[in-house]
This record gives sequence, C-alpha cells and structure tokens, in this order.
Amino acid sequence: MRAAFLDTIKNGLQNARDLYTRRGEGRELWVVEASNIVTVPLDEASAFFDPADDKIYRHPTFYDIPDSVGHM
Repeated sequence: MRAAFLDTIKNGLQNARDLYTRRGEGRELWVVEASNIVTVPLDEASAFFDPADDKIYRHPTFYDIPDSVGHM
C-alpha cells in the first residue's frame, strides 16, 4: 500500500475514535472510503424502513419480563 493511503486510514481511525468514542461506548470502528458506502435511495426509504406498527411482536410491551430480570 502507498504510504499516503496508510496515513489516510490512520487519520480516519483516529478522527473516528476522537469523535465517536468520547463517552467510552465504542468497541469497534470501521473506516471506509465514501465511494464504498451504499445507502437506500431517498425515494425508496419509506418502503425500506416500513413501520413496525403491524408487527406487535417487535414492541417490547409484547413480552412479559419476569421481575427477577430487573432493568432491560
């Protein structure tokens, strides 16, 4: 690999670490070139992210949680 590319990867990881793990919640970081990111087209987003209103089993209130479990 070219040295410039390696520097870009290293800088990307360091910037991502500084920005996204400030509160200690991060465990992994993935840095990819913007040309490798795939998104859902905006005109298809509503169908792709169909609301789960008709799928009650996805709502946490559908399940009975024993008192011994505590907070979830």
